[in-house]
Amino acid sequence: MNKYLGASAVILLLFLLIAALVSPKVGFNNASNNSTISKADSTASLYVNNSHSHLFNKLMIWSTKYGRDVFWPIVILLLFVFGGWTGRKKAVVIAISGKRLLL
Repeated sequence: MNKYLGASAVILLLFLLIAALVSPKVGFNNASNNSTISKADSTASLYVNNSHSHLFNKLMIWSTKYGRDVFWPIVILLLFVFGGWTGRKKAVVIAISGKRLLL
């Protein structure tokens, strides 16, 4: 069997297992049954949602507001400057193929 097909099957099965464990429809995540997995999932979710800094929030609002008009040309420029030979080639290809990004 192809190694990528095998790896994809394993990842899919793990995803389905985790989805079943945290799904409220399966029955493992009832209000009366506060399982360890549900508590860990809730704790991880709260950690991610409460870990934002003011600077990060401003950056995300700025990137949403100006999006592709500012972000992608900066990324292409940084890739061109710091990407070495392959980075320069990729930056040129991106700039040519997505010329409306730079206009």
